[in-house]
Amino acid sequence: MDRLELAKKIDHTCIRLDATIHDIKKACNEVLTYGFRSIVINSSYVELANSILIERNRITSTIGFPYGTASIKSKVSELKEAIRLGAKEIDAVINIGYLKSGDIEYTRKEVISIVEMAKSFGDIIVKIIVELGYLNRDEIIKAVEIVREGGADYIKTSSGLTKISIDDIKFLKSIGGSLKIEAAGGIHDYSKAIDIINAGADIIGSSNSLKIISP
Repeated sequence: MDRLELAKKIDHTCIRLDATIHDIKKACNEVLTYGFRSIVINSSYVELANSILIERNRITSTIGFPYGTASIKSKVSELKEAIRLGAKEIDAVINIGYLKSGDIEYTRKEVISIVEMAKSFGDIIVKIIVELGYLNRDEIIKAVEIVREGGADYIKTSSGLTKISIDDIKFLKSIGGSLKIEAAGGIHDYSKAIDIINAGADIIGSSNSLKIISP
């Protein structure tokens, strides 16, 4: 896979705590220049990004970022506003504390609430972030089941708080069925990105997009 083709599989991420308006504008222009799949930004910047990209590329808004500890109601409210302002995709972080506590019904309700509200707006792509690095194998299996049955388009491995491995992606692929995978967390170069794709990831999220596609 050449680097330009790979760019089409990368969600170009600009979600740093100290990201400025200038940084957001620069990232938007990089999406246009290099053909990245989408830009990923926090919801407060969606309107700005939409004014630059004018829907020529997908805008992905984070929801409940980065820890996922906001209430379900708060997340649903945030995603509604993000979509109204121009987001075409949603990266929603679930509250893994409830999952790890064994409260599966809360997790199921959260995923279903997010997906149903997003899909009520039409062709909105929903990616559910599960922070794989904090989950054991049984919890990962349960998370995949909930995300798939909840109707999300992708399961995403991390908000960037933890790193992803080739084995993680292979395991997700083996249990995920038709559920698509977005790999994120510690993908810094072309070699790692290709290995992750070859292991079964459909797309990649990274703040190191330029480094990944640079010769």
